[in-house]
Amino acid sequence: MTDRMTERMARASGLAVVAVAGLAIAAFAVVALVRMTYPFELEWMEGGSVDTVRRILAGRPVYVRPSMEFTPFIYTPLYFWVCAPFMALIGEGFVALRLVSILSACASMAILFVLVRKETGFLPGAALAAGLFAATFKASGAWLDLARVDSLFMLFVLASILVLRRREDLAHGIAAGVFMFFAFFTKQTALVVAAPLCVHCLVARGKWSRVAMPATLALLVAASTLAGNALTDGWYGYYVFDLPGQHPLRPDMWLGFWVFDILPTMGVALAASVAFLATRIGRDQWRDLLFHACVLAGLAGASWSSRLHTGGWLNSLIPVHAGLALYMGMAVAGALGARAGGPVAPAAARWHMATLLVNAACIGQLSSLYWPPAAQIPTMADAGAGRSIVRLMGRFDKEVWMTNHGYIPIMAGKKPHAQGMAVSDVLRGTDEALRDALLDEMRTAIRERRFDVIVTDERGLVEDWVLGDIQRAYRYAGDAIADPDIFWPRTGHTLRPGAVYVRP
Repeated sequence: MTDRMTERMARASGLAVVAVAGLAIAAFAVVALVRMTYPFELEWMEGGSVDTVRRILAGRPVYVRPSMEFTPFIYTPLYFWVCAPFMALIGEGFVALRLVSILSACASMAILFVLVRKETGFLPGAALAAGLFAATFKASGAWLDLARVDSLFMLFVLASILVLRRREDLAHGIAAGVFMFFAFFTKQTALVVAAPLCVHCLVARGKWSRVAMPATLALLVAASTLAGNALTDGWYGYYVFDLPGQHPLRPDMWLGFWVFDILPTMGVALAASVAFLATRIGRDQWRDLLFHACVLAGLAGASWSSRLHTGGWLNSLIPVHAGLALYMGMAVAGALGARAGGPVAPAAARWHMATLLVNAACIGQLSSLYWPPAAQIPTMADAGAGRSIVRLMGRFDKEVWMTNHGYIPIMAGKKPHAQGMAVSDVLRGTDEALRDALLDEMRTAIRERRFDVIVTDERGLVEDWVLGDIQRAYRYAGDAIADPDIFWPRTGHTLRPGAVYVRP
């Protein structure tokens, strides 16, 4: 192979990396926009998010005693508050919430691009970081466009990192603390990301910049917690702090997180990220090394700690995927960016071959994350099945209870009921008084046959507690959906409306 041919192949491989990264972003954008208007759940907890925003628009409190009518998720409220004006403008349903998530995910990709671009000046590395994050869409649960808190949370985390890195002064430290508070006020996992970044500030920064971010974040978290508890008679703290801490850990995830979650899908990115940090050792760049190590440790720690808790699903991987995408982009920029203008003979042939190998590794990492877009898009049959269930619920005169999909009866003009995961979180908690009160409310309603119809799920979580009561008090009348292949969520826990029980 001639030097000229090697050079051409190296340049072509660089263009291929950018092209494949661009295809990953385009695939996400197309699938997200197509799925945005689907009127039913893509994931079984989306309906609970819509119910929460609907409750905010109705002027009703979110953090209340758990009940069959409404039990909040164990999240802080900012995502739902942000979505409320969108829903007020667009109308009830999933579109407003998914739009917020799509915009947040796209903004996160843009921040990853900017971080690598500002740090290295190497555009292909920046494109790789953004595209690799988009490529992890399926590996992190096909989650970035859902009516869930994660994408907005990720946007605020990355915004805090960008501001913190931009300049070491008081104003930027305060701004970074505010953005990290926004991330916490969207999802509490932000505190895990923030902890090592605060250590970096205290150790590596000077004067007031040293304490600006930690103090701002601590003050806002404390003030919001005191205010939240005061305004909700303590229910805010119960759902945001107490209840999540009551759920058990998964010992298999101490190592399983790395062996099963990271290495099979992001092994190349992990190796590149470690290599990037290693190149900072011994270069009198300890402050840079500490910053980047703290960023990666915080993002990986957020994902790891979430996966350690029961109920932590693939969406927990979004922060570590963002971190590995960022630092693979940095690593490639560090390896190739300094010589982007081309080396001189006699090292040219070796340099172009090295470039070719690095770009091949990038394409391999991107390609290994390929996911078939069509499989993530609901079909017309799915939508038709959903509409038929809404019509079925509308035929009953009185109250209807769907144990895990309370948003469907609302679409049929019925009263709202709590989402199954939110109820299950309370039932799995250690507060026996609350658990018993909620169970007693459900069992009493079932025993007194307050509902015309109850629809359960085959693998539902609420059913673990009350299915026997339902079967004793109600008559099985068939399944809500006859076709076994339709109306399944595209991600998350595989639940759909199942058995129909009617009042005898």
